[in-house]
Amino acid sequence: MIKTDKEYKLTLGLIKDNYEYIESYKLILSQQGINEEDTKRVLEPLVTNCIGLLEEAYYYDAIKRLENNTKYTDLFKGLTILTKVEAEIYEGYLKKVLTI
Repeated sequence: MIKTDKEYKLTLGLIKDNYEYIESYKLILSQQGINEEDTKRVLEPLVTNCIGLLEEAYYYDAIKRLENNTKYTDLFKGLTILTKVEAEIYEGYLKKVLTI
């Protein structure tokens, strides 16, 4: 759980690093002729870890916005701790993080 702005910034850096690593590893696997199904299976733990970091950063960011009296009616709608999370849920947030 992220508790400070310093931890939040560190987590954003970890997300960037993980994302870049996943993308480079995916490219290496495809160059070695590994099929898409096996690539997904190999990358699943890495993607799951990255999604966990995204969830933590997202929640911390959301809480900070609420503390700043910003109104978001459906902020947590549909966002619970899931065993499988589609990356598309966080696509917009990931794009934001990668541009920081």
